[in-house]
Amino acid sequence: HCCYARDWKVVAGIFCNSTHGLDMHFDAVPMMESCSHYVNSRTENPIKVFSHNKYEGLVSARADGKFEIKDAWVRKKKWALDTTKQEAACALVEKCRDGKAKKECASLRESMVWC
Repeated sequence: HCCYARDWKVVAGIFCNSTHGLDMHFDAVPMMESCSHYVNSRTENPIKVFSHNKYEGLVSARADGKFEIKDAWVRKKKWALDTTKQEAACALVEKCRDGKAKKECASLRESMVWC
């Protein structure tokens, strides 16, 4: 199955990039499910991309059989969400990426599904 790399830079790059059209509240789980469905239905090796439902992106296979989502975006601009509503969430993710707000980041890290 697919999962998110345990890396705030990757999370910020996926969800806090206005050109990707993703909202971490609404897209994080459905995108992980779409990625998992895609990689489970493929036979090529190695699998480096996924494209299913409204999402596509880059993945890398791990030794344990999981696929890390390295980058992702909506397949069509018309499916993009208004990402300006997640400014507070992205501000926290960016603080975590920059090594600030350690207590808040520890709590957020525990609440997320990681590889």
